[in-house]
Amino acid sequence: MQNCSNVWRGLIPVSALLVIAATGTFINNFALAEPEQPPSKGKSQSSRPVLAAGFERFRHEKDGWKILDDASVKKLIRATMGNQDEEFWGCAQLSDVPIVTDDEILVVASVRGLHPFMQAILCLNMASGRCTTGYLTDEKLHIFGAKNEADLPRSMQEYIKRYGQETAMPTLTFEKPDWQPVKAARPPAPKKNLNLAVVTGTYSREGSNRFNTATLTVKALPGSKISFQIKASSGGNTGEAEATVPMVNHQAVYKEDTSELRLQFKGKQSVVTGDDSIFCGAGVTLLGTYTKIDDKVPDIR
Repeated sequence: MQNCSNVWRGLIPVSALLVIAATGTFINNFALAEPEQPPSKGKSQSSRPVLAAGFERFRHEKDGWKILDDASVKKLIRATMGNQDEEFWGCAQLSDVPIVTDDEILVVASVRGLHPFMQAILCLNMASGRCTTGYLTDEKLHIFGAKNEADLPRSMQEYIKRYGQETAMPTLTFEKPDWQPVKAARPPAPKKNLNLAVVTGTYSREGSNRFNTATLTVKALPGSKISFQIKASSGGNTGEAEATVPMVNHQAVYKEDTSELRLQFKGKQSVVTGDDSIFCGAGVTLLGTYTKIDDKVPDIR
């Protein structure tokens, strides 16, 4: 048997032996590999590893809203706070110049007229991707992404200390992300027996939450013209457009600089399309579908 084995070994090409060896290694590795598991629904999103690649681009950014309005940053804030990110955006309107300390970048935004008593605070580690947030209301600072004061990023510790020197030291509360389902904000119920034969009235746009709202008011004028006003908000930021324009074939167009709004009326709805960039703050849009809720003549100048 030993001689026979040696004969067969001599007949098998070296390349075939390499294929067999490689196949055996592949099979062993395949058998030892664990199947990829989906992320547990029981764990908060903030516990998942975050890739920080790309955050270094914020190191020299002077506009805090360009950081807050970044899609990847918004996802981090959402993962850190859960549904409580609504409170964060509700306190964010005017942004200070970001502060960079080593790898940490601190962005503070506040509500116009309520600085420094209503604030949103973001601390982002550009190297690790760690996100720590907070919102300040009624002298209470709600913090997410840290267990206690000792666990706070250094730049946030320093900011809280400076804040306490300028005003009363806020009460710190350390919270976990809230993932309880939140119903979208819905517009007021339409008035019964609305007069849809005229465009005059108030129209409302459904928002994704209570900080994202928009209202369109319209008044028909002689000579096939309308006066309209659109007001929208997202968090602490707002947008607004107001004008008197002709209406042709149930459509009105308003142009200002490089922006153009088109209002199309049909039945109980008005669809606003176009470019609204010069009318809006960060994260705000006037565009969308508005539903008529009242046919009372609005007070438009």
